[in-house]
Amino acid sequence: MELEPFLLIFTSSSAWRRPKAIKNILIGRRTVSNLYWALQYNMLDFFGALHGIDLPDSIPSVAHMRRSGVLQVDDNQMVRRTKQGDAKRAFLLSEVPDMNDLKWASRFEVGSFMTRFTFLVQVVSEYSYGNAHYYPQTVSFIDRQIVKRFFLANKSTELPKAVYQLLNDFLGGLRNDNFAEIMVSNFSGHRVAGRTDQQMANQLGQPIGQIQLINLLLSAQLLAFLVKSASKQVTPLLQGLSKPVISASALTTFQLFLKDPTLSYQQIASRRHIKLTTVYEHLLEAAIVLPVADVPFTRLLAPPTEQQLAAIAPDQVGNWAYQSLSKRLPGISFFDFRLFQIKRARVSAATGKEGGQNG
Repeated sequence: MELEPFLLIFTSSSAWRRPKAIKNILIGRRTVSNLYWALQYNMLDFFGALHGIDLPDSIPSVAHMRRSGVLQVDDNQMVRRTKQGDAKRAFLLSEVPDMNDLKWASRFEVGSFMTRFTFLVQVVSEYSYGNAHYYPQTVSFIDRQIVKRFFLANKSTELPKAVYQLLNDFLGGLRNDNFAEIMVSNFSGHRVAGRTDQQMANQLGQPIGQIQLINLLLSAQLLAFLVKSASKQVTPLLQGLSKPVISASALTTFQLFLKDPTLSYQQIASRRHIKLTTVYEHLLEAAIVLPVADVPFTRLLAPPTEQQLAAIAPDQVGNWAYQSLSKRLPGISFFDFRLFQIKRARVSAATGKEGGQNG
């Protein structure tokens, strides 16, 4: 999948951003650094939305966008959208479904869902014609078994009608006929072959990156449509697709921290048989991704330390460099420094004040 449409959308015209961080956020490379920049870039809701999707290296993508005049690049390889980039971004957003639908891809494995759904459409289509001899799509063993169980549990003459009605209801709610055509192009059935993104791009005269983005958003929208329907019939198709908000290991560390306030960080590390630095990383992850009300910031960051940091903090706390701080307050740990930045961003966002860097 092309990276450029996502860089165009998630860069900013008012602040410099790291293109590699944007890519890492979208593919869900779970490090505290990537989660932190997701917080600062207001991209937490999109973290991991492109997990499992092959994206190109950001360097050639940025170079091409720079030559095209839509991005500025500084000496540190950070980028910022130009006015031309703003105009192109606005046009792109007008040509694709609502980008908020991509948030569903952060919560669920949309790619696996579409693999199952397109396979189901093929199976049901062939079944409706009484054809048991056809070449099935290549899918994983797990996805094949889930679709097979779903099909056998719902096998009846009414199933093709139900799938048709479901798709008809979904497609009928799309605001653009081209969206419906692009979505339908994914499906194969009885004597009908699906079409590739490149074929649809050629047919509609649109860039392939735009077609890929539309397909991804429509897939997420279809998943959301099924989830919101609250139909128990389709629940098996969603089995194992939900993504955890926090990693299991980080959650275990955080729960131990909450359970026993007398434990030091070193004692937590010993009980969990992990490094002290890993404890810090787990607690920072929890502070970033869990609901603000569930994070005891006053326990994590001692008030005197917070007051020291607040006294010298710059206006743009998110871009404050630890090296700069350590020269003025050499006794402050990186853990406390990062917690201060996280708390500022999250509390500001929760109270409706300016928090992270908006695009």
